[in-house]
Amino acid sequence: MRIESGWWPGAAPQEVVEQAEARGGAVVSQNRGDGISQYRIMPAPEKIRLLRTVLFECRSDSGREAMGEKLTEAEQAYAAWRRQMISVATYADSGSEWEARMRVDYARVVIDSAELGREDISREEFHALMDRVDTAYATWTGPDAPAGAVAAWAYLEAAVHDWRRFPDTMGQAAEVFDRWHHQGLKTLDPVQWRSLQQARELTWNGAMEHEPDRADGREGHLATGPEHTRVNAFAAAAAAGVEREGTER
Repeated sequence: MRIESGWWPGAAPQEVVEQAEARGGAVVSQNRGDGISQYRIMPAPEKIRLLRTVLFECRSDSGREAMGEKLTEAEQAYAAWRRQMISVATYADSGSEWEARMRVDYARVVIDSAELGREDISREEFHALMDRVDTAYATWTGPDAPAGAVAAWAYLEAAVHDWRRFPDTMGQAAEVFDRWHHQGLKTLDPVQWRSLQQARELTWNGAMEHEPDRADGREGHLATGPEHTRVNAFAAAAAAGVEREGTER
């Protein structure tokens, strides 16, 4: 079957619905005319903008009160999620101090970029957010970035891009990486694994997980080579019989 970019196939599991709502988001389901059902996670900023529009257009007092309560709940949940994403403590399992700071700054970039789309944003706030985004990129992609940081930032950015466009494939690829890891083949180094998990969280496709440990406690073999310089989820998924969204299944 052909799944649209940015969507998951089938009906959303209850766990996914609850997880999205706990962060201030929602799940949007769709039954297409060709008989295919699919769903996507609506991020909190999108849901909040929608609720504000509905609240503005609502004519009844009871309707406005109910919609106002939903809006407040979504805003509070989203605020809590934002605080978590930009807390160094969230990335306590990072391999270095700079890695934790990089993950905080990248999370801020994602959050600030979402804020740039607000209809009520002022010119001053817009430029302040843009300056912060530009500063983050300059810090982690410039010549003064710590050793390994430029590649790590690029990998994380690529992972976010792929999770947004192909969540189903990325989700299945993550399971493949996990299984291979437990079999002793580390297809991702620890920094890459943490980036894959952070990208999943930042794109609202699931919660971050810590790098899985081998059950027997032995170190696995780290695969190397140019094919492992970025997420490469599609190659891993293909090896496990998973096909990319947008192709026939």
